[in-house]
Order: sequence, then structure tokens, then C-alpha cells
Amino acid sequence: EDVAGAVVYFASDELSGYVTGQWMLVDGGGSIYYQE
Repeated sequence: EDVAGAVVYFASDELSGYVTGQWMLVDGGGSIYYQE
């Protein structure tokens, strides 16, 4: 369920056509705890 929205968005020709050169981090909140 965490990634379903992102997958649907980028799989849609109508919606993803507005996105160029971007990436979306979908990690279920794991990056919140990441520290360098």
C-alpha cells in the first residue's frame, strides 16, 4: 500500500506526463531515520 499511489501516478500517461527529470523516494518512512 505504501508504494501503490506512486506506482499508479507514474504508470498513468495522463498524470506522469507533467513530470520530467524527477524521482520520488518511496521507502515507507525508512529515510526518516537515516543520518550521515
